[in-house]
Amino acid sequence: MARLNIDTGTAGNPATGDTLRTAMTKINTNFEEVYSLVRDGSSGLIATDVTNGDLKLQANGTGIIEVDQLQINNSSITPITTNADLTLTPNGTGNIVLDAITVSDNKISTNSSNADLELDASGTGTVKIKAPLVLDYSENDGSTTTIDITKPVAILEGLSSGADAVTYTVPDGLSKGQILYLVKGGDGSGSNVARHSSIDVTFGKLALNSGNIRTNETIDDIFTDTTAVRTCIWRGDGWSIDSTI
Repeated sequence: MARLNIDTGTAGNPATGDTLRTAMTKINTNFEEVYSLVRDGSSGLIATDVTNGDLKLQANGTGIIEVDQLQINNSSITPITTNADLTLTPNGTGNIVLDAITVSDNKISTNSSNADLELDASGTGTVKIKAPLVLDYSENDGSTTTIDITKPVAILEGLSSGADAVTYTVPDGLSKGQILYLVKGGDGSGSNVARHSSIDVTFGKLALNSGNIRTNETIDDIFTDTTAVRTCIWRGDGWSIDSTI
């Protein structure tokens, strides 16, 4: 609603302006519109009576909107205080949701099912990790022989009883370029520990140096006395490992 002006007439009060009732009606109407936005001044609530209506704050020209210690300029939110942090904190057990990303405590996750989480530097920049990097891992003691490829590290142990060797199976990779580290663990425990030193691995698809793919290919004794870690990379059609086959 446009603001209603009270006609005060001309100088000398010749009764050419609004009547007292008309003037007071305009005042009430103007205040009703303001009150519908401000509501109760004692509560600090700013709202709108328009059903499903937006609440808009808009600066003029190159002006900015200041809210407490923050300024809003176009799509930018910046602290007013020099060198001040911009802190986003959820309430209670709530999380911070940024578009398709959720931040919960020290965990960042995607909201879309099976979506990638990408860290990408600009131009020739790099992504630097300054703290020790800890990769998630699975521990395999022979009781379960299928390696969990959703974790980048698989610790493989020998058996403590039974056969002289244990054979683990590596399923197809999840995405081209996926890295899987196979790490030799202990050879079990108990009186038979010395017997079970052979750890074999069967790859559902194994890429050879020749470029060919072999299916259900087993590498016997995948670890040696000097090699306790094998690096495997899923190239899209098979696993390529750091050895000559």
